[in-house]
Amino acid sequence: MSKPIRPVMEFYEASDIGAGVAVWYGSQALDGTAFQWRAAPVGSIYVYRPAPTSAAIYGKTANTGATADWVQLDAAASAADYPATQLAYGACHLRNWNAELTHIRRENVGHQAVLALFGDSWMNIGNRFADLFTTWLQTEYGDAGPGWVSMWEGGKGEPPNVTRTRTGTWTDRDKNSTPKGRGPDLSECYSDDVVTPAKVTITATCETVIIHYLEQVGGGDFRWQVDAGGWTTVSTDAAEAYATTSITGLSAASHAVEIEILDAGTAGVILFGADVQESANGVRVHRFGQNGGKASDYTALDATQWQTALTALAPTVVAILLGTNEDSGDVAPATFRTNMEEMATRVRTAIPLCDILYISPGPNDLTPGTYGMADYVAALRASAVANDYAMFDSLLLLGDYDSANSRDLYQDSSHVNATGGSAIVRQVIQTLLYLP
Repeated sequence: MSKPIRPVMEFYEASDIGAGVAVWYGSQALDGTAFQWRAAPVGSIYVYRPAPTSAAIYGKTANTGATADWVQLDAAASAADYPATQLAYGACHLRNWNAELTHIRRENVGHQAVLALFGDSWMNIGNRFADLFTTWLQTEYGDAGPGWVSMWEGGKGEPPNVTRTRTGTWTDRDKNSTPKGRGPDLSECYSDDVVTPAKVTITATCETVIIHYLEQVGGGDFRWQVDAGGWTTVSTDAAEAYATTSITGLSAASHAVEIEILDAGTAGVILFGADVQESANGVRVHRFGQNGGKASDYTALDATQWQTALTALAPTVVAILLGTNEDSGDVAPATFRTNMEEMATRVRTAIPLCDILYISPGPNDLTPGTYGMADYVAALRASAVANDYAMFDSLLLLGDYDSANSRDLYQDSSHVNATGGSAIVRQVIQTLLYLP
């Protein structure tokens, strides 16, 4: 007995859309045989693929032949999902962040939400973004510690409630030096000063401090102590690799952690920074920004070393704010998008569940080039929709530069001031990062 015929669920058009072109649909036996074609009746709800193998499915309610009438039905992630008048997109893609905040709200023990901020000078200057994120989120959800403290003097200050001092001779390296900085914030700090000796002191309320450094052939030794206690020595002599060492078991109080160069070896000692933590439920914010930074600077880092750093830092969500220096350098928006997606891919490779959040820069008054900031924002929007990332559009929030500057939201021709940063941060939190 033959099996009944069932609809295939889509129609196919034999050629390009146009007036008078017949639209056809198919049906198929349940056993996978006897494919049949029939002309769709006038007045039907039409659905078609440009070809049977096409991934796109289109539909309309009448066969008028007008191309504009066709709507892509399977475009769950298309530009239309993030209209130009919408500030924020993709809160549903911040699943990791939402889960951790839910645990924190429910007071489930052992949960922390870690926000890692990567960017340029918009992100590097603490009172523009990072300090505001830290203060607001920790006030709302609890304090899980200050987070990243860079050893680099170009870091433009420490997180709130942290002091860092350096003595002795140090050489700071960044994205423009030779060799370049290899840390997560594009920097590193070198010393072979065993005479003074070179020393870094970090004072903060903490229970754990994780020191990040470079292992290298011929690397020297450094040692650390807490509150003038006993010393622990760490050798950096090994094949080149990103490495960490942990100081744990501290009481929940203010501590002074000293890191001192003990032996220069033949290659000196290279330190990146320290992750300063508390164990309580709450939020921790890492700030990784460098003046003049572009997405290509981050993708130029050794992928394995950068991913090792990310794994140690364990972010719940990585937020990336770049684009101003691409604008000033007239980088093609397509290239900018490729580099941003490479950063995001490296994050997801290291931490598969980590959320990705793009934050676009606002407007600027730089000399116009081939492209404008709107072109870079459009590239970010397309990337966010295509890859299921979240995004916030600061350009849409602030409007044109002259207007934003007249509202006293700008420090100079390319940077918001603390008030402008606060306007953006508050909206990012309200629209994407807040869980009541």
